[in-house]
Amino acid sequence: MSFEEERIRLYGEAVKLEASAEITNKFKRELLALVEKCTLELMEKDEGFFGMFLMQLRREVSLKSQAPLSTVPGNEGYILYINPLTFLSNTKNEMKALLKHEVYHIMYKHHQRIKALRNKYSLLAINTAMDISVNQYINKLPAWSRKLYDTSLEYNIDLKENMPLEAYVEMIQRAIDKLTVKKDKSAKDNALDMESIHELWLQSDNITEDILNTLQKRLSLNAFQGKIPAGMEEALLLNKEKSVITWQDYLKNTIASMPSGYKKTITRKDRRQPDRLDIRGRLPKRIPKVIAAIDISASMSHKELHLILVELFNIIKNYQGEVRVIECDDSIKRIYNIRSIRDIKNTLENTGATAFSPVFQYIKENSLKDHFLIYFTDGKGEEKLTSLPVNYKTLWVLTGGQEVLSLKEYPGEIVKLGKENSSADKNDYGIKVAKELLKDWDIDTEANSIQSLRVDL
Repeated sequence: MSFEEERIRLYGEAVKLEASAEITNKFKRELLALVEKCTLELMEKDEGFFGMFLMQLRREVSLKSQAPLSTVPGNEGYILYINPLTFLSNTKNEMKALLKHEVYHIMYKHHQRIKALRNKYSLLAINTAMDISVNQYINKLPAWSRKLYDTSLEYNIDLKENMPLEAYVEMIQRAIDKLTVKKDKSAKDNALDMESIHELWLQSDNITEDILNTLQKRLSLNAFQGKIPAGMEEALLLNKEKSVITWQDYLKNTIASMPSGYKKTITRKDRRQPDRLDIRGRLPKRIPKVIAAIDISASMSHKELHLILVELFNIIKNYQGEVRVIECDDSIKRIYNIRSIRDIKNTLENTGATAFSPVFQYIKENSLKDHFLIYFTDGKGEEKLTSLPVNYKTLWVLTGGQEVLSLKEYPGEIVKLGKENSSADKNDYGIKVAKELLKDWDIDTEANSIQSLRVDL
């Protein structure tokens, strides 16, 4: 019997079910066999991450949730609940898409994030936002699945791709609050469905965030084999290695005092015309401006470039503004802006000598004195700057074994990422991750280094 014939047969039996108690062991085995076939197919070609991830989940058949699939975390791992009535009504490709949907929920830490969001927003807004945030990366989903474009049309809002979950929730909630026209019955039923679509997740309220993070990290590291699914770049890289510098605290404390212009406010009178109550006053506008300079000279190893990537990804994660990236050896080779991990480009070939002055000259020529400069370098370069610094603050981040910066006199302060381990350079798994992320690096040694990707937590 073909897969489709078996699916239709089991679906016919599922329609007759009225309670979980009626689900026989034979029916469970046959349904789980179909799920296993979908999982094995996902392990082929470029979707191996999903297959390996799903193989680690315990599976149960239940009618308790209206959702086709629900992942519920426990102290020992995640359980994948399968509703035979709503799951078997889909084609094989749609089933595989739904399975991938659950993996994205776990990788995006939605089980953790919903706990904080539901105290402020409605479940309708939260569940809709969670689904559109992951569905934008999945093809061949069932027609009823929540999509970014359809949700934008429904609520008359402009939802962009790759927005943070919290931004989606806030926009959708505002749109819901503004609705004054009563919906028809079908629209209302659909809304109620979205409110309870992840109701089984409530069972994990007693699971701590530390346990959830540990489970997610273990599952993802065991599943990763070199190919990173779309939208999971940041989650996978940050699971593999932690930033040496606590950028969240550092940026908050350092940039808080930086001058960034002014904004109008009704809470303060205009200083020149205090009697004019119709004129708004001014307050300092704290929009931090950051430049990340990267030393791409010949002395920079692959290991050091990888360390820079880890730190840069964490800066983006903890910084709401736009970062201007400058790649420089003895001269500036490229400048571009980034807001997310997907904006980062592969580094250019590093063949030149090292000079720090071109970056400071660029800042001076472009009147960027209100910027915070983070300079990633191995520390080996010129001894004296030929262009005096004019920017507000500078942080030197040493990446390799160099104990001190070559400059005799330098602005700002220095932090170190640790000594370079050159013996691990060839087999370091971080290089492989960086290569995959940036798409243009070689990964011919994947088979030899795959074992190093496994982490026993």
